[in-house]
Amino acid sequence: MGIFKHPKTGIYHANYFNDSGKRCRPSLHTRDKRIAQIKFAEIVQSKEALSGNASKIPWQAFKNKFIETITPERTKTTINHFKRACFYLESELHPKYLTDITPLKLQELKTILKEQGKGEAGINRWLRALKTMLRKAEDWNYIAPQKWQTVGSFKEVEHRIVFFTVAELKKMLKHANTFQQTVILLGSQAGLRRGEMANLMWSDLNFKKALLSITPKENWHPKDFEVRHIPLSKQLLKHLQALKAQAQGVYVLAKQNGRPYSADEITTL
Repeated sequence: MGIFKHPKTGIYHANYFNDSGKRCRPSLHTRDKRIAQIKFAEIVQSKEALSGNASKIPWQAFKNKFIETITPERTKTTINHFKRACFYLESELHPKYLTDITPLKLQELKTILKEQGKGEAGINRWLRALKTMLRKAEDWNYIAPQKWQTVGSFKEVEHRIVFFTVAELKKMLKHANTFQQTVILLGSQAGLRRGEMANLMWSDLNFKKALLSITPKENWHPKDFEVRHIPLSKQLLKHLQALKAQAQGVYVLAKQNGRPYSADEITTL
């Protein structure tokens, strides 16, 4: 058992085996070795305290710890999905302990929600959230591994992806404010996701080499911890250079107080 630093991201991970012999390497979400050691010590203490007492772990205690753990790294919308999923689980199945929740019980919840007229897409989203939580409970050695994949999802209709034409993008840029122009250009010419836009710092830009880098931050990381280096088009480079001249703070998309916009705010503004 111990900790190790991810060679690409520099973020520390724990390294241990659970009671089933499965190797677990959860992220400790920090590049600070001292903090990583403290977090790992908490994991060890939890494993020792919970050894042989999985049936006594209250559902509410686990839920609160899970929500607290994911809050720094998930969007408000995602956290609300988890909370909504827990609401339906508690309303219909009334679990007292973690071991009260099984794949069979999730299947039962799926059926109940369908009979209540809930949308299939919503049910799928809540089931995914619950299965994510329960797999995390397995990683934390709170419950024995179970076959959550046996709880299937409803088949959803795939919607066609809509692509904007060059003419449409030019029209949007013409009528957009500076913030909206930045979002449009970062998305259309650099291919950034909204979370990547929200966490983009001026230090991620190299104007001399016309490069933009997507790199992990202390409380955020790109999808699959992927580090990317993206060439800047002439139009985007010129736009960002002008924006930098009047920048407030360290974030490219920053409010007047210098704080970054959230991914949800970028979507709605």
